[in-house]
Amino acid sequence: MYEIFFLSKNGKVYGPFDSSQRVKMQQQAEWSTFGWIINDPTIGWECLWEKPIEIPPFHGKKTPHKPLALTALCHNYKHALSGKIVSFSSTECIFQPYRPWKRVQPHFMPGEKLVLNLLHTETHVSESLQVQLLTYKREKNVWFYTCAWHSVPQCLKAAAQ
Repeated sequence: MYEIFFLSKNGKVYGPFDSSQRVKMQQQAEWSTFGWIINDPTIGWECLWEKPIEIPPFHGKKTPHKPLALTALCHNYKHALSGKIVSFSSTECIFQPYRPWKRVQPHFMPGEKLVLNLLHTETHVSESLQVQLLTYKREKNVWFYTCAWHSVPQCLKAAAQ
């Protein structure tokens, strides 16, 4: 068992906590207000009680359960597309332009360096970063661009909470 852990209730994640905080929370009955715990990141979330009420968001390699409140502008200094981040992991994200394009060719090519300007629409926090296009696909006239980054931007971390 890991000494550091996270707790969840009502779809929100709290922590990190250590073992001394665990004892204190159990003594003050605060422990009973939480429904989920993650002790070991390789196992994932575990229910503290017999009947789980809600499943907390997973902040590992899977996309959070709630929709992201993130708009994005993706450009290569020649073409610019406005859209949104539809999912992300610690190493990549999927950008979806708002406007459906009937264009047969994508605006960007795999391996191309792009700039991603992100805006969290609830907190109004913005951030710019360089990404590299890994792949793209087109479904029903909508392009999806999968981009790699070095780490999850701060405004995306805020959106996942």
